[in-house]
Amino acid sequence: MTRSIEDVDDTQLTVPSGWSTPAGGGKHLVTDFEYDNLDRLTQTLGPAHDVQGTTVRTASWTVYKTADRETRSAQGYAVSDGQGGYTYTLVNPVQIQKTNATGTRSESISAVRASTSGKLTASDTFAQSSYTRWSVSLFNNAGQMTATRTYHTIPASGDGSSGTNYDESTFGYDGLGRQNKSVTPGGTISRTVFDARGHAVADYVGTNDSSATDADPTGAGGDPHLVICTGSSPSSSSSSTSSSSSTTPDPNNNMVLVAEREYCDGAAGCSCGGGGAGQLVSETRHVDAATWHTTDFEYDWRGRTYRVYPPADDAGRTVYSQTTYDNLDRAVKQERYLEISGSADRLLARSETFYDDRGRVYQTKQYAVNVDTGAVGNSLVSGTWYDAAGNAIKQQSAGSQAFTKTVFDSLGRAVKQYVGYDTDETAYADASSVSDDTIVEQSEITYDDAGSVLQTTTGQRFHNATGTGALGTPSGSQPKARVSYVAMYADEIGRQIAVANYGTYGGAAFSRASVVPSRTDTILVTSTEYDDAGQAYKTIDPAGREDRRVFDDAGRVTKTIQNYVDGIVNGSYPDEDVTIEMTYNADGQLSTLTAKNPTTGDQTTTYAYGTTLTDSGVATSTLKRAEIYPDSDDAAALGDGADSTYDRIEFKYDRQQRVTEVKDQQDTVHAFDFDALGRQTQDRVTALGSGVDGAVRRIATEYDVLGRKSRITSYDNPTVGSGSIVNDLAFVYDDFGQLVTEYQEHGGAVNTGTSLKVQYAYADGSSNTIRLTKMTYPDGRELNYSYGSSGSTDDALSRVASLVDDDGSTHLVDYSYLGARAIVQADYAQRDVRYDLAHGAGADPYDGPVDRFGRVTDLLWYDYGSSADLLRFKHGYDRASNRLYREEADTSDLDQLYSYDDVNRLVQSEEGTLSLGKDSISSLNFKQQWSLDATGNWSTFKEDDDGDATWDLEQTRTSNAVNEITDVAETTGPSWITPAYNRAGNMTTIPRPADPTQSYAATYDAWNRLVKLEEGQNTVAEYVFDGAKRLVVRKKYASGSLSQTRHFYHTAGWQTIEERLESGGSILSTADRQFTWGLRYIDDLVCRTLNSVHDYAYQDPNWNVILSSSALARVVYQPYGQIRATCPAASGNLDAWQHYFAGYRRDEDTGLYLVRHRVYQPELGCWVQRDPIGYRGSASNLQRYLACSPVCAADPFGLVVRVVEAAAQGIHVIGDADSTRNDLAENKKRVQEALEYLDWLPDAAFDAMVEVAPV
Repeated sequence: MTRSIEDVDDTQLTVPSGWSTPAGGGKHLVTDFEYDNLDRLTQTLGPAHDVQGTTVRTASWTVYKTADRETRSAQGYAVSDGQGGYTYTLVNPVQIQKTNATGTRSESISAVRASTSGKLTASDTFAQSSYTRWSVSLFNNAGQMTATRTYHTIPASGDGSSGTNYDESTFGYDGLGRQNKSVTPGGTISRTVFDARGHAVADYVGTNDSSATDADPTGAGGDPHLVICTGSSPSSSSSSTSSSSSTTPDPNNNMVLVAEREYCDGAAGCSCGGGGAGQLVSETRHVDAATWHTTDFEYDWRGRTYRVYPPADDAGRTVYSQTTYDNLDRAVKQERYLEISGSADRLLARSETFYDDRGRVYQTKQYAVNVDTGAVGNSLVSGTWYDAAGNAIKQQSAGSQAFTKTVFDSLGRAVKQYVGYDTDETAYADASSVSDDTIVEQSEITYDDAGSVLQTTTGQRFHNATGTGALGTPSGSQPKARVSYVAMYADEIGRQIAVANYGTYGGAAFSRASVVPSRTDTILVTSTEYDDAGQAYKTIDPAGREDRRVFDDAGRVTKTIQNYVDGIVNGSYPDEDVTIEMTYNADGQLSTLTAKNPTTGDQTTTYAYGTTLTDSGVATSTLKRAEIYPDSDDAAALGDGADSTYDRIEFKYDRQQRVTEVKDQQDTVHAFDFDALGRQTQDRVTALGSGVDGAVRRIATEYDVLGRKSRITSYDNPTVGSGSIVNDLAFVYDDFGQLVTEYQEHGGAVNTGTSLKVQYAYADGSSNTIRLTKMTYPDGRELNYSYGSSGSTDDALSRVASLVDDDGSTHLVDYSYLGARAIVQADYAQRDVRYDLAHGAGADPYDGPVDRFGRVTDLLWYDYGSSADLLRFKHGYDRASNRLYREEADTSDLDQLYSYDDVNRLVQSEEGTLSLGKDSISSLNFKQQWSLDATGNWSTFKEDDDGDATWDLEQTRTSNAVNEITDVAETTGPSWITPAYNRAGNMTTIPRPADPTQSYAATYDAWNRLVKLEEGQNTVAEYVFDGAKRLVVRKKYASGSLSQTRHFYHTAGWQTIEERLESGGSILSTADRQFTWGLRYIDDLVCRTLNSVHDYAYQDPNWNVILSSSALARVVYQPYGQIRATCPAASGNLDAWQHYFAGYRRDEDTGLYLVRHRVYQPELGCWVQRDPIGYRGSASNLQRYLACSPVCAADPFGLVVRVVEAAAQGIHVIGDADSTRNDLAENKKRVQEALEYLDWLPDAAFDAMVEVAPV
């Protein structure tokens, strides 16, 4: 074949009679091929397309150097020379495959050709110095691969040496030529034992296999794996044992058995079904020498896996899965059963899959099943519709009336997608049309002729739009929509080099520029450049900031540089060349992470790998043995150093490589137990470090029959079966697996008859939805979730229209949406006040309230009862989406102006009256200024309290290598207390937020939770947490004597909904206060209910509570959250209200913010504990707050920064180069990963925490 034409245009070719180009087709994309005289493909020229105003054809070349046993390939492009030919350009790197004459060495090379002009040719030369990648595979004379080498530092000549230049993995084989051994570059050995039939019957792992044989890797001799299936039926209690060896093991050999497998020999009763011999019937995983867990497999008469029996859980329950097939071997039913001896097994779960006549899935059903009886209830049905080409043109998820419809072009590419509903759509043909559908969101994708995406256009339906069919524009016909545009640009071989975000383009018609546009305030351009190795090494954000990555020859990132200037770190310019360096061990794992900081000294965190049978159940080179922080005096894997600086965490593992023990910096030891199904059941504190509170020594987790968390219990004793229960949680689920009851007992074990509980009710699935309909508070109050009138858009999308109080008629808040989920209005009907992002005066009512990029620019709380603005906040942004100012429309002297350094960190805040140009402050009344080092520590801090242009506070701060404050010195103003820390990084001396010249002494428990604050000899407060790490009891002290005990009750999404006081040792039967949380954000506080009065909260775009409906004054915050003032001056007590900065709970009396996983000190501008998820959430500084950008972000979990207002509200944000700042999906992913890492809650709906509305 020399030419292929996709989507032929019949006007350009003679086609057979009856052939014609379909409507919308005729792209006529031509690809040409060339071959050598041996019919080997040598050149491909793709379809002509435009790149930056030039017509090019993407090219690929292959050159065969047969005599040298070498094949080369490369990409590039061709440009017409205007005379019927082409000018060719090669794009590095070139790929080279080489083999030696004997076939014992094979090389894969990426190399750089010095000149990019012309095609790839056989005469091109590539010195070793031009290599950018190099890997070598070595083979023996039998053709078996014996080693692979991956180069990380390519030598100038020769092969170099292992470790210095490359990391080598080796492989071994048994006498029958089967690979039975592999050794990682770091020395971890994996060996497999085969039986006589070639089945892999056992796996071993270790680092020394001296005296090993093919049959016994432990070196003991013999053949311990001769067991075969003899016809016994599989059961939940089946297990395999290894026979004892008859010889003395080699003492140097540390190989351990990690897995065994048993196969069917075809005997009667072997459960092999029609498949005969050779099928896997059991697999055993070894935890240690005496503990193993076996999974059994059963087959039907056609040899298909019918049942899988995992091990029994700690309660003795075996839950097996069962699959039913049709005659074409397709799985049509999946079920789970509880095995019951002597009786019929009980159904626990069921789902079905349905196929059309072409073998495609067109419907699935998920059934409600009562796990106590096995009774089957309603089902949730999903559907898929196809066009004649087999494209899925309509999809409707189980439990939803909403659908997604997709339009494909003549090449099978998705070019349009619609989200909407049509409750009376029945005809199959309707799946390809949206004319009668209510569309809430749509997107369009435009491609070039090479298949690269050129443009995406996204539409969101106005909250008040009418009509059906595809969405229009703000000024067009109904249904009107807010439309946003993103243009993409690729290079000649299809790599993306720029993204230009135009936002709404001011509502005008958009036409994509053929070349990458210049960066402007209205076109936010992010560009990417590639090095000769093909790596994306440089990105430039919309503000023009250049970030770089440096790679080693194995393609691993060894350095990241923010705001690249010259690549040289200079402490005088801490916002330039902000650098983090990485090194790797032989196994390719991160060994060191170094944050370059000339002020504190370079901050190197070391990761030590390698376990032995002395410390763990398995010897490896790959398991992390220790995590050693920068200030630790000893970088070795184990042991303390010469002084008291012991900042390391150590780990131990079982044979399945699960962490079984962690020793932290305080010498506190956590031991973890697992059940036979691999689920953690115990977190036991077996050793308590000095000064660590021991009120809780164990957290136990139990699971129900379907593996859902059913109980989380805190104990005061580390030994299972001993001690007393401190507090307890129990969870109950409905037939669809949704949480319906959470019992929360703060003193002792849950009693389902007396313990307080939070309950949830859902639709029953009969209408193909199981959406949340009601939440019941511990005192029995009901909060109803209304989805509007039947058949409405809210109803069809299962989108909450209103939160309704338990009288069934009092609407606490009503919502209006832009598109599918973006809340643009929240109406507090009881107060005649509306949160409004839809008050613009033009054709686009959101233009003005939000800018073209979806960033909130004019948030209005409108008092429509009095036809006046209650609160109004206006903001502006730079090209990096830093918030530049805050203008308070209803006051003249509370405006704020912000300045940032070149890595987007806040360095100055001024308060007063904002100029017309929004770039200066007059009538200054408050000012703060920071200088920051490379990792974000405050080197200096200055404050002008009264705007007289004289600093009232001038501080210098010193921080150590783990970013702990070691000295606070002042040249002007009061002398603050310098914080102190324990070895785990918890702040044990905390300056008081209200008066930093005084301090609290803090005590933490084994989970680094703040449990006590003391002032002098007096206790100020004590805190108790449940097993899900939520604060459940706060004890308040006056002059050292207990004065109040307050209990907290939470939703599954970790929102406090009810508080009760304790009297005489008993929790009062009535609630002291309750909270209603909205849907815009996890800390979107609608109202507090006190003495049956709803007190509404009004928040700004950064979730700061500015005003409540009963307040006589509004709150003014410093950027880092300290309450600076009230306006007018408050006559009441601020402690009467609980939620303030970022919606966080402000602790009464102490002024600290209790932010779920951590505690925040606003005067210091940092957390008092390290980030519990480490560098996953906090980059290089584990105690820095919000990457020093407190007015642009929030951190609702104390884990992950930059969940900001526009993203949380679901408005399409397309203008921010920092995807973690405004990308809801990215933030959701990061928070979800963080919470999964911490394993902190039962099966709670994560969407309720950060999404706009529950589904």
